[in-house]
Amino acid sequence: RDAAAFLRKQLQLPTFASVPKEEPPLLLVAPRCVLDLVKASIVCKNLRTEVLEGAKPRTYHAGISLTSVRVTHCRDAYAVVVRHGKELLAFSGDCRPSEALSNEIKCRGQSYNTRILIHEATFSDEHQTLATAKKHSTVSEAIHVATTANATALILTHFSQRYLALSNIASTIQKRIPIAAAFDGLRLSANE
Repeated sequence: RDAAAFLRKQLQLPTFASVPKEEPPLLLVAPRCVLDLVKASIVCKNLRTEVLEGAKPRTYHAGISLTSVRVTHCRDAYAVVVRHGKELLAFSGDCRPSEALSNEIKCRGQSYNTRILIHEATFSDEHQTLATAKKHSTVSEAIHVATTANATALILTHFSQRYLALSNIASTIQKRIPIAAAFDGLRLSANE
């Protein structure tokens, strides 16, 4: 407890009051290292945690299924694939292009009407060597993952202002699938 209080104070993290008993517990699904940090630094009496590791889909509340896919970036880096009804949403996180992620979307996603991939594109294609060294992706690499996965749409995110001008993306894109560039506060419905 003393270590958790110290971390909360140092990181200025909130202490959550108990949620009323009639409310279902807050479910946090994450890799073990993230859960360990949360448990050590945040007090929430009505918190349920589950480890998300491995490629086996796990179904949660309201038929939402999550699958984690290990990706190359740092220790314990994962992409996540969320399924609900006839919709699939995959989020790469920071990573190099991942054949495993592409296969997870393509092989287990064929029966889904909507297959959206949110993929980082930190670097422009001219900075391929830097993208590889820093374990990030270029715009073309993100597009390749999406097209290989048979995604129905791609949302590019995590741009480096030092290495990628959004105006340069247009010259890279070959319109095989709809592509959007994410920004803070972006909201899209499945119909868009």
